[in-house]
Amino acid sequence: MTPVDPAVKGVLTRGDIVRVHLDIDAQSDMTWVVVNDPIPAGATILGSDLRRDSAAATQGEKQDDG
Repeated sequence: MTPVDPAVKGVLTRGDIVRVHLDIDAQSDMTWVVVNDPIPAGATILGSDLRRDSAAATQGEKQDDG
């Protein structure tokens, strides 16, 4: 988990944006996997292709438009 632009350096506070990176190890090659991990109430997933994401919040993310 990496803070993108925290209001206070070194402290996560309400409204801060964090980037979460998942490494998934599978027993064999798979074309898709399901990650069942609910986000906290009131949280928003950025980069979900809703075109409402902040450019600063998604800077450096891979974009797959195809």
